[in-house]
Amino acid sequence: MNRRKGFALVPLVLLIVVVAILIFSTTSFLWQSARLNAINFRKHQALTAAQAGTMKAAYETLQNGTYVSSEAILANQQAYKYAYLNFSASGGQASNNVYIDASGSFIGAGASDKNLYGWTIVNLSTTSAYTITQIQVTWNKSGGRRLTAINLGAGAAEWSGSAASSPYLADITDYILPISSTTIDNTLFFSKSLDASTITLVLYFSDGSTRTDQVYPAVAPTPPGGGGGGIAPTEIKSTGSSESIRQTIVCSFEVSSGALKFKSYNEGPPHL
Repeated sequence: MNRRKGFALVPLVLLIVVVAILIFSTTSFLWQSARLNAINFRKHQALTAAQAGTMKAAYETLQNGTYVSSEAILANQQAYKYAYLNFSASGGQASNNVYIDASGSFIGAGASDKNLYGWTIVNLSTTSAYTITQIQVTWNKSGGRRLTAINLGAGAAEWSGSAASSPYLADITDYILPISSTTIDNTLFFSKSLDASTITLVLYFSDGSTRTDQVYPAVAPTPPGGGGGGIAPTEIKSTGSSESIRQTIVCSFEVSSGALKFKSYNEGPPHL
């Protein structure tokens, strides 16, 4: 009898192992399916948010005639951010294609609190490079603050000296803005801390046009078109997000006879 009972344990153990494997496999499958469904749901939400940004941009263009980048937070952890592209595919004056983006400008810390970083110069033209020949800098003069250098991009400063008067027109080393470019690593150097300062730049171009932008305090950019350049964009780039998932849409359009018509629509792959 005891030997028979002992032999009966073998199939019982095998049955328990098989059932455990089945339970583990089923649980793992269900967990993976739930995770995949959640990711797909977030992808769909990100795409929906990007589409909402595209339609909002189209509305602002058609109803208000503005071309200013914008962003918004929606329900269910969704958000969108859109911008206009290709303001002037046929060239034109620099002032119709170039602007300063000071949305990320900041004063350095510690001993660098005399320097202004984080502002960029954007050339929207897809056909023309432009040359900056002079830069006028306006700043608060309290405490004898002097402008000591202007540096555009990497490399040596385009101007250095000791300017006490504001505004000051600096005759810089000519600086070329390549086609469809964003010039980063730009810095203004002063002799004293920039705390509570207001700084404005006027860019003078070789074609005789100028462009004026505030660079501090940080301010949302006003690209040509929405900022008075008179050149309408031809594309909208909208990025939607849902938690960590993002989806970008780029579409071209034209406005004619009071109507906006989309000419192309391209969805990029979801990304983080």
